[in-house]
Amino acid sequence: MTVRSMLGAASARLFRTSPFLALVLVLPLAGCVTATQKARVTGQTQGVVADAASGGIDYAALEHGEHLMICTILLNARHYKALDDCIAVLERRKAAAQEGFTTGLVAVTPAYYESSLALIKSKRANELGDYDEAARSARRAVEIGQGNDALVQVNSGYSMLSGLLTLGMAAPNDPDSPYQQNLRRIVLADAYSAMATAQYGLGDMQALEGVRNALKQIYSEENLSEQNPLTRHLKHSLSHSYFLTGDYKQSYDWLVRDDRSALLQLLDGVGEAYMTIGVLATPVSEAMAQAIAGASTEDLNFINNLPFAFRLCVTALEVGRNDEARNCFETILNEPLSRPFGEYRFGTYYGLARIARDAGDPAKAIGYLSNAIDLIEGQRASILTEGHKLGFISDKQDLYRMQVDLLLETGDVVGALEYAERSKSRALIDLLAAREGGEAGVLVAGDNAAALPAQVAARDRLLEELSSIEQEARIGLPNRDRGASLAARRAEVLDRLRQSDRRALPLVRVDKPDLAALRSHLRPDEVLLFYYGDENGLVGFLYDQAGVSAKRLDSNNLDVLVEVFREQLARKTGGGYRTHAIRLYERLIAPFAAQVAGKSLAIVPHGKLHYLPFAALYDGDAHLAEKHALRILPSASVLDYIDRGAGGAGAMLALGNPALNDPSLDLPGAEREAQAIAAEWNGLASSGGAPARADLYLRNQATETVVKTGAQGYGVLHLASHGVFDGDKPLASRLLLSADDRNDGVLTVREIYDLTLSADLVTLSACETGLGEVANGDDVIGLTRGFLYAGAGSIVSSLWTVSDDATEVLMKAFYRNLQTMPKTEALRRAQLETAAQYPHPYFWSAFQISGAV
Repeated sequence: MTVRSMLGAASARLFRTSPFLALVLVLPLAGCVTATQKARVTGQTQGVVADAASGGIDYAALEHGEHLMICTILLNARHYKALDDCIAVLERRKAAAQEGFTTGLVAVTPAYYESSLALIKSKRANELGDYDEAARSARRAVEIGQGNDALVQVNSGYSMLSGLLTLGMAAPNDPDSPYQQNLRRIVLADAYSAMATAQYGLGDMQALEGVRNALKQIYSEENLSEQNPLTRHLKHSLSHSYFLTGDYKQSYDWLVRDDRSALLQLLDGVGEAYMTIGVLATPVSEAMAQAIAGASTEDLNFINNLPFAFRLCVTALEVGRNDEARNCFETILNEPLSRPFGEYRFGTYYGLARIARDAGDPAKAIGYLSNAIDLIEGQRASILTEGHKLGFISDKQDLYRMQVDLLLETGDVVGALEYAERSKSRALIDLLAAREGGEAGVLVAGDNAAALPAQVAARDRLLEELSSIEQEARIGLPNRDRGASLAARRAEVLDRLRQSDRRALPLVRVDKPDLAALRSHLRPDEVLLFYYGDENGLVGFLYDQAGVSAKRLDSNNLDVLVEVFREQLARKTGGGYRTHAIRLYERLIAPFAAQVAGKSLAIVPHGKLHYLPFAALYDGDAHLAEKHALRILPSASVLDYIDRGAGGAGAMLALGNPALNDPSLDLPGAEREAQAIAAEWNGLASSGGAPARADLYLRNQATETVVKTGAQGYGVLHLASHGVFDGDKPLASRLLLSADDRNDGVLTVREIYDLTLSADLVTLSACETGLGEVANGDDVIGLTRGFLYAGAGSIVSSLWTVSDDATEVLMKAFYRNLQTMPKTEALRRAQLETAAQYPHPYFWSAFQISGAV
């Protein structure tokens, strides 16, 4: 029995012969088969992916149909860097092309080319969370599907094959022929499916319902023969639209729906028998596939119908048909032809993990999830832009949450922390790793400058060797011995890379956190409190010199509790905030009270906890800041990239009260604050305290240009100005500085990314500078993130609009304390000094320090 025959009746029907789809949509783009076509129909696409990833494909020399096929292969493999290169050349060729693009059995037309390009772009954008672009591209494909252009041209010289391919239809090249209408409606079905995903991502349920209605209209007008691939595309697209909104029964029912009359079912059966044992006894489709590509029609049908079958597996699981789902998933997993299709592979592992968990086999579920997460992280590594990394990870956090829960259930607390950390702030870790990987001066701290070029060259050689091994592994499907040999070589190179430059590893993989190395970044009197989860379940991890412990915490209405607490603090008077301050303390800190007593706390929040002023939590006797020095981290692994040692060293650049041409925005307290801090810093320099000077810029001199052109040379930056957090567009969050003839005075997060800093400390003495948008994967996008990437060791920032006078008191005390104590303790003491004059936490608890101490 073959693995395909293990499918249930419904899924088996999805994998059965479809001569039209196999021969028209896969093979026909040239007169003789190319290596790409052979790879596509046999599933052996690893070599194509490797060639594309290494820049070894000259797209301009390819026929346009083959170029489209390579882009589709890269999309299926989720190799986004290579896909973007492929699409970029497609765009240029589209602009230049006016005629049919290929010769041979079938020639694709400009309309086919453009519709395929639009669908590839839409599906890519959906996967990366760029739903506006996905909707735009899908809309273009819909326009073509609704138009009247022929999509392909069958060469009349292949008269016998032409008749087979078009199922005997007359005048197949006529745009109005049933053949061309059918192809355009297949484009429509796929375009509407992509549009449904985009509209759901945008939250436009009305538009999503409109997509469903359009699909149902086409379905109602069609001849529902199962021999027509359009029927399958329509049912799949409708199933997908219901799956998005959680209506799994409707989704499943559409996949297995059969509206054919008894006569049509009989005719379909005759058609299948005819193609198998009738006049074409060999049959022709099998002979064609073997002659052209060395593949069987069974192989072709498996590849072409994989999306439909995978959808059936998932919907069967969601409606509780676990045995059917397991058989379906295992069929995909055990089929070598599925290996190049990353989306279906990790989705299959996830589905099998859920089934194993529900069956009471957590060990098997953990193994499946490990494989799924490894696939996801490998795919994410090929994405270049930060925004797309965030979008890609958005729909995959459930895998990490489930893995953490299962590991805790089995008692593997360390493993649970490792996976929780792997899920958090990965885009930021990638940014920091890429920055440091590109800067020789930070490869190995403490090495002399003369040795650094050699270290960079050695690292680059290891990365090149690793790339070569992985490319070799992707070409073809290696046998077990060869695969083991390649794995051993890869592990050996990774070990050498770890020894020479451990911080370059995130450039090539998401490694599990090195907890021993993280411990070295904690102060001897410091513990790490790591929160993971949301209102559906929250876990707190405590990590100190003794090891890791974990507790499940009360998460009921936690997000609401945080919001109400912030609202109460904003009232600035009274003790009403204490009720919620105590409740939050009891949930988040009290379970670890004995372990944190007398310790400094490094806190890694999750979700809404990023907006929580931990310093203001109250145990009934004292605020948290009265007992503990605090720092906030976006993730634990970030310590590997920002640990800079003791603060207070270096020259200071201080900007205060920039002139913004609006008297209501003047900050006289910020001006006094900057003057006093600079004077004290200069005084310490003259008496041998601080090793360098403080340069002060006020009002019209406090320009964006000063920061962009001069900040690199300072160890401390103090920016006392307005800050604006943009929740809708967090990369547009900004500091407001003075404008000049070179810059507009609006320093955005995007522009901060372009700075190159060596500052041990950046203080943002401004409004809402510590806020950020909690994006997918718990990456917090805001000013703090921008300065971390730019090279700052630590950032002091605020969570809300701060009183000008209270901030002046706090900042003066902070810099005074900074000369004799670590930054976290300096801030804690400054908060307590401020509280002596302004007791309500609104005035002193907004400021927090992120990063190194």
